[in-house]
Amino acid sequence: MPCAGRAGNRRSGRGGDCGVDRRGVDCLHPRAGRRVVKFGRFGLADADGIVLAHGMRVGGQVFRKGRVLGAADLALLEREGIGAVTGARIEATDVAEDAAAQAAARALAGPGARVGGPFTGRCNVFASVGGLFLARAPDVDR
Repeated sequence: MPCAGRAGNRRSGRGGDCGVDRRGVDCLHPRAGRRVVKFGRFGLADADGIVLAHGMRVGGQVFRKGRVLGAADLALLEREGIGAVTGARIEATDVAEDAAAQAAARALAGPGARVGGPFTGRCNVFASVGGLFLARAPDVDR
């Protein structure tokens, strides 16, 4: 049973991320008016330097989410019969997901909270005192 108010961003079947802008780095995000990261499915010929969106097993190895694919990785993928991967092409002006997660956590953590280290695009915020955490919408939207 879906949670109240969350059905709008859920999909019933597998097949990708809902609402991801796949038009590429040269387009503007429709709401924010800024450039977006190129995200989607890449054939191996175009996948050098792609950051994996999901972990996968390849020939007895584990390629973790966030791995930047290089020539050796692409050769192994091809040997294993995998023709495409899902990921993001990160440009020099893009912020890495771990750095973005840590910046967001630090901006939201106030007195009585400490920020853990970033990992796979997320960062935990731990309470150091008892109480209720409230985030202000402008701080989240920043």
